[in-house]
Amino acid sequence: MKLNKNFLDSMLTLENEKGIKKEQIIDIIKKAFASVYIKQVLRGGDDAKVEVELDEEKPAIELYYLRKVVENEDDIQDDYLEISKEEALKIGPKSKVKVGEDFKEKVDLDDFMEKYAKKVMDNMKQKIAEIEKAILFDMYKDKIGEMITGIVEKSDENSTLVNIGRTSVTLNEHAKIGNEKFEVGQQIKLYVKDVSVSSKHGAQILVSRSDNGFLRRLLEEEISEVYDGTVVIKDIARKAGERAKVSVYTNDPNVDPVGSCIGPNGARIQKVMSELFNGRDNERIDVINYSDNPAIYIAESLKPAPILGVNLNEETKDALIVVRPEAKSLAIGKSGQNVSLASRLTGWKVKIKDENEALEEGLTYKLYEEVVAEDQKERSKKEYELYLKSLASKQESKPSESEELAKPSDVTSIEVKEEEKVIVPSKESKVEAPVVEPKVEEKVEAPSTKKDVQTTKTLEELEKQLEIEKEREEKKNQKPKRTARKDLFETEKVKEKVEAKEDETKKANYMSIYTDEELSALEAEENFDDYDDDYDDDIDYDEYDEYYDDDEGR
Repeated sequence: MKLNKNFLDSMLTLENEKGIKKEQIIDIIKKAFASVYIKQVLRGGDDAKVEVELDEEKPAIELYYLRKVVENEDDIQDDYLEISKEEALKIGPKSKVKVGEDFKEKVDLDDFMEKYAKKVMDNMKQKIAEIEKAILFDMYKDKIGEMITGIVEKSDENSTLVNIGRTSVTLNEHAKIGNEKFEVGQQIKLYVKDVSVSSKHGAQILVSRSDNGFLRRLLEEEISEVYDGTVVIKDIARKAGERAKVSVYTNDPNVDPVGSCIGPNGARIQKVMSELFNGRDNERIDVINYSDNPAIYIAESLKPAPILGVNLNEETKDALIVVRPEAKSLAIGKSGQNVSLASRLTGWKVKIKDENEALEEGLTYKLYEEVVAEDQKERSKKEYELYLKSLASKQESKPSESEELAKPSDVTSIEVKEEEKVIVPSKESKVEAPVVEPKVEEKVEAPSTKKDVQTTKTLEELEKQLEIEKEREEKKNQKPKRTARKDLFETEKVKEKVEAKEDETKKANYMSIYTDEELSALEAEENFDDYDDDYDDDIDYDEYDEYYDDDEGR
């Protein structure tokens, strides 16, 4: 039977439109003809043999009914699967009838298509839908937990139909943010919550805008530090369309996780909130610091309410939070929203009591300031332990003292004296092991002051010997200590000796201007006895004494 060329071309366009391969399309056509013929004409089971051939060039399609040939009619056990030789020869040429082999009976498809054309088309559509859903499942199963974009096709009170490209998905009312409404043609973002496949419905893509994952992906899109992993989102608790709490942390001490999410003047968090419009207001987002200390984490989750005290029960996961009376309503929040989200965020059953109620009921609790101080102390202790471990690891990486000694010694040339030269390891040349010279006695003709140096001594012995000789030389050259008084006395004594020596030198170099006779006369005049006493009284001897004293001093 000849096929309509437009029909075959339209079927082959599915390769581009829905991603179905050409081989799959041809297989769908063949299976549709075979399936309808078996069910509608033969009314048999799936074990019936039908063969379909399709020629793309003509285009044409042929269908054959296959049955096994038996010798006699009495040998037929199932006329649905077998045919006698006699009956086969009536239908086809003798050359094609062989006992024990399949006989191919050609079916008149023109008559067949007049009766069952619609059923064939329905079958093909069903097969195409099944393949398409399988392709969609393979395509979107890797997008679970990711964000996709779609265009609204239809929207009513119950649900919204959104086209996401290859298919359309349904956004249910409970998956929306509050009572948000959409217009046809509007582009919206969706979170792929799950993808499943079933024999009845095929591939199903479950999408949502109220899920916590939707908020997580929005934060990643708008905040670069969250996207690259510098800031990590620990937990999210959310009442879609009204309020959400997000706890964050970072391992980078130079980054403020909360500040990074909020942005300058709240610019970053405002962009995220603009995507969470509930039809009336934007969803409010509280970004808090995560802490591995449950008491501090719970206190952070209750912000902006200030905490006075806390009492935790680790076994039951119950948390008693005590606040000031004026802060109780703030801690509980509107319709209990704040405390409810805090419980969901932290995983603890949070109960709020004010200070007066705790006192009346005799409840005990620890002051929050003490909790923070203890936590800080514990963190400092851990940091110090890590610091000590890092120091220990650095020391282990360095060579030990024994390893240092085992290293090849450097060779140094040390000069003892002009006549005493000993070669010892030097720093400029490296050797694999200390050099030990054989003991050699050398006879050297030298002055009596020379010393015999043995070259068999090790480097340490030579260095020690040099140090001892150096100390001896220093002791010899060292002068005795003197006091200041003794030094001054000896200085004056030396000065007198120098002056006396200078006087002797002057006298030796002095030439007398008188003869011996004249000197004798002068001596006689000095010794005369008859002098004038009155004259002597008029002389001021003190003045002379001063004069001579001055003269002697000069």
